[in-house]
This record gives sequence, structure tokens and C-alpha cells, in this order.
Amino acid sequence: IWPTSHWIELGKLLVKRGARIVLTGGPDVQSARDEIAKALRDDCSHNPVFGDSLSVEAFCAITQLCSVMVTGDSFGLHLSLLHKTPTVLLLGPSSEKEVVPKHASHVTSLRSSYPCSPCAYHIFCDGVGGCMDVITPSSVIDAIEDHINQLTIIGADTSVRRNNI
Repeated sequence: IWPTSHWIELGKLLVKRGARIVLTGGPDVQSARDEIAKALRDDCSHNPVFGDSLSVEAFCAITQLCSVMVTGDSFGLHLSLLHKTPTVLLLGPSSEKEVVPKHASHVTSLRSSYPCSPCAYHIFCDGVGGCMDVITPSSVIDAIEDHINQLTIIGADTSVRRNNI
């Protein structure tokens, strides 16, 4: 899991750029999602941040309205693949070759620079992990901006999707 502090930093960088943010996640990440939402609402009150629990149906619908989705190897990734939503995929021990179909040109994968990554088996860290910690919020911003620029270059209709990340 990407550190909560990284999500907060990413959120602040996005809000400074005028993005509207929708935080998602299941019950297992509710406390982290609430912490991120609170930090962003406290520091960025001029721009809406949506962090309340969503039904599965709402989550499925919201992914197709986003300009870019940032996610790990999760249900969100599968929805972004379904809707062809531009996606920044944060990978730890997972291998891009195992989770991203070859035809999915709308997915940018970011991963650890550790020599053991991807391992998927926690051979070197004994499951302690930390490999996602080295993926920086600034590298995610760069990937997001690449997707936004690509949407602009190809003339995609971003009227509905604009600024929803």
C-alpha cells in the first residue's frame, strides 16, 4: 500500500492544479481514506475533495467520469481497464506483465526502483515491503500530466472528465 503521507502530498499537488479529487477504497482502507480527506479538506478548502464511502455501483460509475485514475493493483485498476480511463498504476511487489493487458496503452505503471521489485513473493523483505514507499508523489504528478496532455493532443472530449482525478 502506498503511504498515506504520499497520498496526502499528491492530493495537495493536484488541488493546487485545480483538480477535483474523489477518494475511493473499501472498508479495509477507510481510516486512511478519512485521514487523507481530512488533510486535504483542512489545507485545500477552496476545492472540493470527495472522500465519503461510495457504493460499488457509484464507484463503477465514477471511474468513467475521471480524467485520470491513480490506483494500485485493485478493483479500481480493473474498472479503469473496463472504461479505458487513463490510469497511473502504483506497483509494489506485483508485476506489470501480470496485471496490465498488453493492449492497455492508457495505463502508466510506476514501480519501486529496488532491485528485488517486482517479486510478488516477498523473498527479500519477508513481507515487510516498503517497495511502494519509493514511488514519489512528484513522479505520479508527472505521469498524470502526461495522460492529461495526451488527452489534449488527441482531442478527446474532456468536458465531462475535466479536472476529476
